[in-house]
Amino acid sequence: MDFVRFAKRCYIITSSLFVILGAVFLFWPQVSLSVLVRIVGVALIFSGVSKLIGYFSNDPYRIAFQFDFAMGVLTCAFGFVLLLFPDGVAKYLTVMIGIFVIIESLFTIQNAIEARRFGLGKWYLLLICGIASLALGICALIKPLSATLFVTRIGGAALLFDGIQNIIVAILTVKKER
Repeated sequence: MDFVRFAKRCYIITSSLFVILGAVFLFWPQVSLSVLVRIVGVALIFSGVSKLIGYFSNDPYRIAFQFDFAMGVLTCAFGFVLLLFPDGVAKYLTVMIGIFVIIESLFTIQNAIEARRFGLGKWYLLLICGIASLALGICALIKPLSATLFVTRIGGAALLFDGIQNIIVAILTVKKER
């Protein structure tokens, strides 16, 4: 199997993990935050590694993976922080998810602009996903103090949509040279 296809599969698998994790936050917000922090930490490390794999692949379009060296390193570091200090960051998890989703959304919006310049036909799907994910990330930052379950659900929705957005980015922009 070639490296681009492997990178794309890794990206889709880790994005699917975020979809599942987002669904857990969304539908079972009462799960222990300490457990969720650890799961998010592991998911972020896998995501960071898949981003690094993507960056070093020879994707001819260079749209989906163009920022993934820095994002891969930062995502891995963020994951390790969550694993090393789960109880210390548990109360800030939704805010951290919001920041993470906002950053990824901005890169998706930039990818949409690059895809349009490159002539990809469905660039507007990337733009729509990026804007919607950005809105959810911002919602995760605006947290009502008395509604912890609501905030957890918003964080879950943001993660879920971010995972879907990343799957769409991988499908539309990662191509193998023929």
